[in-house]
Amino acid sequence: MTGTERCIEERTVLLRAAGGVRGGCAEGLRTGTDGVRQSFGLLLVGLLTCPTAVWAAGAGERFARVEAFVSKHCVECHGGKAKKADIVLNAYHNEPAMLEDRQVWQKAMEMVEEGEMPPHKRPQPTEAESRAFLDTLGAMFDEADRTARPDPGRVTIRRLNRSEYNNTIRDLVGVDFQPAEDFPSDDIGNGFDNIGDVLSISPVLMERYLAAADSIMARAILVDPPKPPIHRTSARNLEPGGRNVPQGRFRPLTSGRLSTGLRASQEGDYVLRVRAYAPRVDEEAPRIGVSIDGKEIRQFDVSGDDEKQVQPYEMKLVLEPGEHRFAVTLLNATDDNPKRTVFVESISLEGPADTRPPSQRRLLACTSGLSKARQTREVLSRFASQAYRRPATSDEVERLAQLAERVQA
Repeated sequence: MTGTERCIEERTVLLRAAGGVRGGCAEGLRTGTDGVRQSFGLLLVGLLTCPTAVWAAGAGERFARVEAFVSKHCVECHGGKAKKADIVLNAYHNEPAMLEDRQVWQKAMEMVEEGEMPPHKRPQPTEAESRAFLDTLGAMFDEADRTARPDPGRVTIRRLNRSEYNNTIRDLVGVDFQPAEDFPSDDIGNGFDNIGDVLSISPVLMERYLAAADSIMARAILVDPPKPPIHRTSARNLEPGGRNVPQGRFRPLTSGRLSTGLRASQEGDYVLRVRAYAPRVDEEAPRIGVSIDGKEIRQFDVSGDDEKQVQPYEMKLVLEPGEHRFAVTLLNATDDNPKRTVFVESISLEGPADTRPPSQRRLLACTSGLSKARQTREVLSRFASQAYRRPATSDEVERLAQLAERVQA
């Protein structure tokens, strides 16, 4: 059975189906579902748009028909040697190749349909040949449109608005400041500044992103951490204060206590120092107690006959961040004359010993004992998974690790 015969037979079947709908099935159609109505409607559309002798043609048969037409009427002007308008129509060897250059063939269809090609001085195809050529290409494109995978188009690149960016950096890196403060204002759509389609990325914004990244990392990770700071309270500024407080280098302590408030910037190891001397007045050395927030933590016997023999009395401790009260108390005060006296020069707090910011200790935390390469990958895998908001793949981590190793080298 030829393609024409198959098409005629299918038309007959469809017409009979349509006649059944118009006849005895009319009531069923009126009371049936929309799905039935749409199905028959599609059949009728297919019947009316079916090109004669092309309805059942396969891809190979369609290509052969097009190729025959091109060889007979087109290659003289658009062949391998003659390339008028830089168009070569006999360079295609199958239907998929033609579909890749669909614009070329659509242009050819327009020229044939309008009678402009072949040129009037050339032998002209019959009307049947031209119609078959056009119908075959039309069927080819129609099938490609119906069976091709849907193309959703380009997805808008998503980005955070300024508020979201600041909050994300704080949660992700642990640095609490406003890196997006100098970003360009976010565009607004329908009253909102977090709609993806209006949040574009301009060259200026990209420059600010790069500058913000440098600023964030400069705060979060210190390449050369500073030495531990020392906060010192001199004798004249120790409490209790008043008009009668000596203004010299030392402050005598014969009873009670001297104290000061010092702040720990972050949790860590600190060193507390009390500088003092105490002349002996009897066989028992003056003894001091050092307390933190009202709790005594250490006692010392103080020695030294004069200020030239002042000594530091120090202790190591772990402090929580915040303000703390440090005090020195004379534990074995007497009423004798001369009284036991401790001359206090200062109370100081040094630390924390690890001056890296908390963000750096958290970001670079890794398992001890591993090689440097494995520690690098452990750190980057954890950070990338948080930044991407999904588990980072091994390839992604490896790419980041290689970048880090190149920079270190």
